[in-house]
Amino acid sequence: MGALLIWISSMAAAEIEYPALFKVYGIDPDEVLNVRRAPNTSAPIIGALNPETRNFEVIRTNPAGTWALVNVGEPSGWASLRFMRLQRKAGNGFHRYIRSCFGTEPFWNITFKDGRNAVFETPEGKLRLSLSPPANALLAGWETAVLGRSGNGLTVFSFFSKAACDDGMSDPSFGFRGSVVIRGQSPAEYVGCCTLTP
Repeated sequence: MGALLIWISSMAAAEIEYPALFKVYGIDPDEVLNVRRAPNTSAPIIGALNPETRNFEVIRTNPAGTWALVNVGEPSGWASLRFMRLQRKAGNGFHRYIRSCFGTEPFWNITFKDGRNAVFETPEGKLRLSLSPPANALLAGWETAVLGRSGNGLTVFSFFSKAACDDGMSDPSFGFRGSVVIRGQSPAEYVGCCTLTP
């Protein structure tokens, strides 16, 4: 019976496109879901998810589809997929669910507010953007894009792709790459990682 449950769980995991948002499921109120350094029960515990935890991002699963790679602070760790339930999968229109992208050298981030607005920030300042539907033209290597315009006439393209990513300075892993390209008087390009969580 146990083998059958693991097989069913693996089949369900294989049907989900990652990254995706999950919630903790089936944990008693006085217990936690352990996050471990590796996908097995003997690996050291590096963090925990409370029973009420929702909207956390699963980056990918192990080959068997029984453990999920999650970000709980730093570094990323593994938690049993048996105690999780899918909340939202990004699918083919994943650009609609990305909430933020960020990078280093220089430090930058862009936060997508509600599908219509975004805020792009660098140490030099903040740029508020009005968003348009995905652009038709894409740069090579990117899967989808969002077009933004600022009040001072700058055009900002945000490009996204599903790909393993790290920001080069911290331990968490991410499942999306992102790029922000600014066109105007001072053109610039920023490349980094993206996440489904704010």
